[in-house]
Parts: sequence; structure tokens; C-alpha cells
Amino acid sequence: MTPEGYNRTHSVDFGGGWGSILARGQVEALQAVVEQLNGEGRCVVAMVPEAWALRRRVSNALLLLVTLGFRGKTPGLLLVSAPNPDAVTGNA
Repeated sequence: MTPEGYNRTHSVDFGGGWGSILARGQVEALQAVVEQLNGEGRCVVAMVPEAWALRRRVSNALLLLVTLGFRGKTPGLLLVSAPNPDAVTGNA
């Protein structure tokens, strides 16, 4: 089996802080990644909330503090994708 046949993980990042008010929302970010995966002939088989380690939470808090809340991140989603069987066999 070629490496393209294995499952892959993809990260969906969400913005945080005041800057996220003007940025795209969580639904749009998720939809963009799913459309990209569908275009590559892959389908989403699992979705898991991203769990941050303490170090990443502290660094994000410092970033928010230094930028007065304008820049930051929020935990996103991890998507697990697999090859779409319909795309492989041409039954779409």
C-alpha cells in the first residue's frame, strides 16, 4: 500500500484575542479545511478537540498579555482523514 492510503491528521487553527473578531470564524475555518481535503480525494473520519499542554497555554497567555489581547490562539480541532473510497474507485 502506498503512503497515500494511510490515515492523516490535519490541524484546524482558530484565532483568539481581539483580532479574531475580524478574522474568519470557526465554521469557516473548518469548512475550508474539509473542502481542501475533499478536493484531495480524502474524507474526514474523526474530529477531536485539540488539547494544549501547559507550556503552550502559558505562552499563549504571555502573547495575549504582550499584545494587549489583540493576538492569540485558541485550541482548535484535529481532523483524521482517510482516502475517500468513492474517489479511488470512481463511483462518485
